[in-house]
Amino acid sequence: MNRLTRLLSDLPEGERNEAIQYYNDYLNDAGVENEEEVLSALGTPEELALSIREGLSEEGRLRGEFSEQGYREQVQE
Repeated sequence: MNRLTRLLSDLPEGERNEAIQYYNDYLNDAGVENEEEVLSALGTPEELALSIREGLSEEGRLRGEFSEQGYREQVQE
């Protein structure tokens, strides 16, 4: 999480904190016994940071949410 925080250091503080808090909570909810599997599914900190950044594009900011796969856009009908 420290590495991810550093990779997101140039994001606005609120957005960075929201992302970090989401993934901290996600890891805590998964538990120690599932930590390795969860970290593998999330990818490297660099991959996760890229996913978060892509989701925080102007469009993603309006339609997305954080998930275990990164920041994902929701399709609005």
